[in-house]
Amino acid sequence: MPKKKKSRKQPAVQAITSVEEWQAKLAQASANNMLVLVNFVASWCDPCKTMRSLYSQLSRKHGDIMFLIVDVDQLSDVAKEWDVSIMPTFIFIKDEEKIESLVGADREGLRDMVARHSMSL
Repeated sequence: MPKKKKSRKQPAVQAITSVEEWQAKLAQASANNMLVLVNFVASWCDPCKTMRSLYSQLSRKHGDIMFLIVDVDQLSDVAKEWDVSIMPTFIFIKDEEKIESLVGADREGLRDMVARHSMSL
């Protein structure tokens, strides 16, 4: 039976609850040359809820990407910094710079975006 490719071990989806934690995760990703995918959500957002399971599935499949989730009501300064006004918004970040984003509950669009950037296919 062939062995699966090893990917970097990390929690599947990491919820960010403070600005300090946000800055630390971006710095960690940069130091390790990792891509970050951030899912900006709100607890009252129904489209965000519909995307939750897919985002979690993708995080388990693509261990070379750091998957983060940010509640825009808890961390409004972070949401403003990244110009997030519609939820869900997904932003790929490399070296603390936005490289691609997707706005809305577009399941196929999210799958395609992750597949384009992942090395663990």
